[in-house]
Amino acid sequence: MHIDYSKEAEILKALAHPIRLKIVDAIRDGEVCVKSLEELTGASQSCVSQHLTILRNLGMVETNRDGNLVCYSLNHTLADSIVRCIYEDYENHQFNTEQ
Repeated sequence: MHIDYSKEAEILKALAHPIRLKIVDAIRDGEVCVKSLEELTGASQSCVSQHLTILRNLGMVETNRDGNLVCYSLNHTLADSIVRCIYEDYENHQFNTEQ
């Protein structure tokens, strides 16, 4: 098996930004529209769009346009797995500190 480590490194770099990580987390379970992503991240529409462009260029997200409404969904199993691992680690850490 040949792994393209350069491509995987680009994906990890994309997920290393807090806004992009929030976006990926938000769209893991289905489509979310840009306006909702703005509210979730606290970022402006232009800022969210810039982050979505990075994710889209890497093939991590898909778009669905209905008139002026643009929604995004996750199209990348590695990104989903990474975010899941982050939450599992966070939950384990929280559990261990509460004891």
